[in-house]
Amino acid sequence: MVVNEMINVDEELIKLKSFIKENCLPEWRDLIPTFENAYIKLVNAIRRGKGGYFYKSFALELGLIYNDDEIDGMAGNNRSDLGDILGTLSEFEVKNGRPMISAIVVSKKTGKPSKPFFNFARDLGFDFNSEEQFLKDTWKELRKTWF
Repeated sequence: MVVNEMINVDEELIKLKSFIKENCLPEWRDLIPTFENAYIKLVNAIRRGKGGYFYKSFALELGLIYNDDEIDGMAGNNRSDLGDILGTLSEFEVKNGRPMISAIVVSKKTGKPSKPFFNFARDLGFDFNSEEQFLKDTWKELRKTWF
């Protein structure tokens, strides 16, 4: 993990744009400004020591539709957009040796990310027995990385 080295967000945004173009569906290119906006919001929340975001508030800040009728709001018209944005940002971060940045976007009901976050973490190669401990460790690494 990157520690005690100030990360240049503008440089990371350039890399992120390339990552999206190389690794994501072509139709996602229209969402690049939303990916960039989400990335900046997450980095700024970590740097300010803000506790993070709830799914609904984050989706609304990004201009996405949020469906309150579904578990964690991860269903409805833009369900895949929010999940894909968060997943892509975390994959980008992990491929650059940093923790999963989407860990700070949580369910209002549980105060932690939804099950797909933890499943995706395992897909990315993280091995853990306790979701709670993995989340605490990830939050700690995020603070060390972005402060």
